[in-house]
Amino acid sequence: MKYRNTIRVMSLAALLVILFSCPGTALEGSEPKKKPKKSIAVVPFLRGKFPDGITEPLKCSFSQLCFEDENFQVGVETTMTGLLQDELWKKFDDQLLPLDTVTERYEMIRLSSKTETPRELALELGTQLKADYLVIGNVWRFQEKKDESKGASVAFTLYLFDVRNGSRIWRMTYDKTQNALTDNLLNASDFFRQGVRWLTARELARLGIKEVLKKMPRLQPPD
Repeated sequence: MKYRNTIRVMSLAALLVILFSCPGTALEGSEPKKKPKKSIAVVPFLRGKFPDGITEPLKCSFSQLCFEDENFQVGVETTMTGLLQDELWKKFDDQLLPLDTVTERYEMIRLSSKTETPRELALELGTQLKADYLVIGNVWRFQEKKDESKGASVAFTLYLFDVRNGSRIWRMTYDKTQNALTDNLLNASDFFRQGVRWLTARELARLGIKEVLKKMPRLQPPD
């Protein structure tokens, strides 16, 4: 009897060795290996607009940025960056790199790097952060309501880059002005639930970011 029990134990041990040594073999009920999560970072917004007609604006030099809003508010870039970070966090959660970390590294690169274009700077940032994707934007209009016939006005563009191969895979511009209280601004129900009213520039910018991100393509996980 002891001899039979010994044989059974040895047979079971041999079976387990085979199961764990064969590639692609897993015990029933074991979880499949999860793919690594993609990471994404928000590059601080650029202030200004690139000349019209350029197919790849971020390949232009920083010196080519111009302004449409002469009374551009101080700190608008920081406001836009924060709004974008908030909305992307809702989509990507912990896949989105902390803004403080990104901003700190970005400022270090700007001070020490000789890069001449926003694209070069952004890709260097993404490489140092080991991010898979980057979102970078430029804002050239951020105006509050002027009078009873013309409300807030915001204009910006967002770009999505794949850091691994340096390619831009998406770009979209938002350019809106609330001209009257009857404007529905793409069915902005979030802002009109308590009655029709004029929006602030910040509210219009958040609305614009939400609308643009709805059309952002799905990100492919890293290889």
